[in-house]
Amino acid sequence: MTMNSQEITLSTVTPIWTGGADGKCDRLHVTSIMGSLRWWYEVLVRSVGGNACDPNKHTCSYDLDKPPDGLCDVCRVFGATGWSRRFKIIITKEDLEPTGRRVFTLSRDHPAYYKNPKSQWYLSSNPRNGTVKLKIIATAPLDKEGKQIFDPEIIAALIQFVAHRGSIGAKPQMGLGVMRVVGQQSMQPLLNQLKLIDKLHQKNIDSKDCREYDELPSLHNMFFAKIRVDQAYATESETFNLKYDLRDMFRQSFSDKYLRHTIMGTTAKGEERQGAKIMMSYPDKDGMMRIWGWIPRPDPLRSEILVKIYGLLEGTYGDDFIGWLDFDPDKHNNVLRYLEEFLFKGVE
Repeated sequence: MTMNSQEITLSTVTPIWTGGADGKCDRLHVTSIMGSLRWWYEVLVRSVGGNACDPNKHTCSYDLDKPPDGLCDVCRVFGATGWSRRFKIIITKEDLEPTGRRVFTLSRDHPAYYKNPKSQWYLSSNPRNGTVKLKIIATAPLDKEGKQIFDPEIIAALIQFVAHRGSIGAKPQMGLGVMRVVGQQSMQPLLNQLKLIDKLHQKNIDSKDCREYDELPSLHNMFFAKIRVDQAYATESETFNLKYDLRDMFRQSFSDKYLRHTIMGTTAKGEERQGAKIMMSYPDKDGMMRIWGWIPRPDPLRSEILVKIYGLLEGTYGDDFIGWLDFDPDKHNNVLRYLEEFLFKGVE
């Protein structure tokens, strides 16, 4: 019988920031957690050939006269007009303390530091460090036998995956929101859910066929990397050193300024504000950093960009560049296999 609830405890690896309507992180806001989980669930659903609407356009609305009831595969879980979310998350215990206002700079030994030593990045509100306990409660109707039809362990597994590969909350481009799950969560419920979606659409999608979501994040256009930083340099500045180096790589390797701004983000006057599509954490206590992102460009340019990013990481960190994953249809066969044998393997 499916459990009606599941508890999970998260511990911050880097501070978490979930600003409210006033832009202040006075507490942990569940809406920000939900936003992160939906974003990553959309990634996984697109990757297996499911339907994922753009929530900003409000295209999904429950309607029995529309196939399939007017709902995409993501809204069936996360809710839409006329259709409630299949679960809720409540904070049962929060031991998070503000870390103080953040001001970020390049490290003093970075070649660019003395060109512009006043170059700084600011975070307007205090992020928070510590632990938080969440309770995931299934809210879907019961079936005819009185059993819960939605398994909250799917969301627990999703949180486990995001904690291992990405970040939770806002400001991931500033290294915030990397979390660790206290206690191992099985990835099988989430994998089973994705297999069900794959079967529903009667196809196993590989990157040669996946073009519908080419400009949106899916595993077909994402990469995941890990590096280890020497303890002497394991500070927040290393994140911004790498961010600077990546932007400089785009500047030198690709003459298209629009491409650089599309991928690395921009707040330049006269241009549409764009968020970065490459994220990276701070070094943790062991000097580990994670880098992940997506390249919203068709091949062969995407392949060329990935080669350049890989080369920068390898050239900068050498033997301390210790992990890289991106979907290769010739190697991984299909996304479900890629998930099961690579992305979900060893998640902890």
